[in-house]
Amino acid sequence: MKGKILSVRKNSLAEEIELKPGDSILEVNGRKIRDIIELSFELADEEIEMLIEHSNGERELIEFEKDIDEELGVEFESAVFDGIRRCANNCYFCFVNMIDPRMRKSLAIKDDDYRLSFLYGNFITLSNLTEKDFNRIERLHLSPLFVSIHTMDSKLRSEMLRCNRAGKIREQLDRLEKSGVEYHTQIVLCRNLNDGKFLEETLDELVARKSHVLSIAIVPVGITKFRNDPFPLEQFDRDSAIEIIEQVERWQLKMRRDFGETFIYLGDEFYLLANRD
Repeated sequence: MKGKILSVRKNSLAEEIELKPGDSILEVNGRKIRDIIELSFELADEEIEMLIEHSNGERELIEFEKDIDEELGVEFESAVFDGIRRCANNCYFCFVNMIDPRMRKSLAIKDDDYRLSFLYGNFITLSNLTEKDFNRIERLHLSPLFVSIHTMDSKLRSEMLRCNRAGKIREQLDRLEKSGVEYHTQIVLCRNLNDGKFLEETLDELVARKSHVLSIAIVPVGITKFRNDPFPLEQFDRDSAIEIIEQVERWQLKMRRDFGETFIYLGDEFYLLANRD
């Protein structure tokens, strides 16, 4: 596990203790560091022992004092030092499986890492979380998270994600809520699959969880010419987009009336397809 430094901010604490780009942080106060979340917790102390590996492979233990709220002042090559958690799902609509193979390789990383969700707003499915992951989310109170729901129907969600654990979405959300974690949600809507009554039921359940759900975003499935998945996905046309807008508008009006906020948001593509503002 190495936190490789990409750059050092001028006049920062890192510059003062002579950290350089290419150096890697291995441990802080004797604790191996897995990501910048853990690093920030360890750097909350005022007296620090930091084990560094320089770009030539030599290791050095640096001891220094800092103000309790003083930042280190570095940028890392990656926010996670022990490798990004890869997604084991094989969703019907996985955008990574539909990108042009000539695009840069970083676009083809199928991540489902709760740390990137907390830090940068990446959406996760929860189906790739381990017991240790849940325990760490609870212990560090990593909130809010961003969760890809798609549907609250257990059977359909398992089918869409091609993952049996995906059907445990209710239990997983219950666990997050029990530990006080809030979360934004998204629904990738597929025509004649998770729309219609399934969308209605999903919205009903998520609105009932509003004490922890911060927002619901609904986007239409996108399909490129590079998709080779055998499942027959259908895209929305003008008439079906209008149906979705009208269905969701009823919910939006209810949310504004009952809670004073729209809460449920449709992607621009629906309005473009329907030729509506």
